[in-house]
Amino acid sequence: MAEAQGRHRELCIPLCVVPATINNNVPGTEISLGTDTGLTAVVQTCDRIKQSASGTKRRVFIKTMGGYCGYLANMGGIAAGADAAYIFEEPFDIEDLQGRAPSPFDRNLGTKISARAMEWITAKLKEAQGRGKTLTTDDPVCVLGISKRNVIFQPVAELKNQMDFEHRIPKERWWLKLRPLMKILAKYKASYNV
Repeated sequence: MAEAQGRHRELCIPLCVVPATINNNVPGTEISLGTDTGLTAVVQTCDRIKQSASGTKRRVFIKTMGGYCGYLANMGGIAAGADAAYIFEEPFDIEDLQGRAPSPFDRNLGTKISARAMEWITAKLKEAQGRGKTLTTDDPVCVLGISKRNVIFQPVAELKNQMDFEHRIPKERWWLKLRPLMKILAKYKASYNV
């Protein structure tokens, strides 16, 4: 839609993307709405299975959602004390999670960022008043994201270069720096270098 705004006046409206996916695969934000709910479900599932698995000394594999983004598998594995998490970002061969009620964190985050999105859209519409029906602004379409605990608006035009569209994941994922922690916690020989 952002690209079509120059050709179609009716599309010249402020658009604010509120990232809402358990995959956590949207550039411009460190965490998406729904991610905490998905991660909670992964950890709860692991906790339910762990006691039975340790008693039988058998290997257990838990498949998570996430598509090509290994956030849920990685962070769920660390939180649940898994020995390994197989993710797309590190090729292997192995990942379902039923939908559920949103976690308290996601409910509160959704309320807060939705209110901020509406404030942004209202401000952009007020800027456009008196200019006819054409919205002229440098950032008519943006993503409302979280970065270092701050809510930030980033133009979609700038974020396009940060996305791997084939795999539907950002090119850079902050959480990949945490991969060595799983091996350390599982008592493999590893070091953690930031």
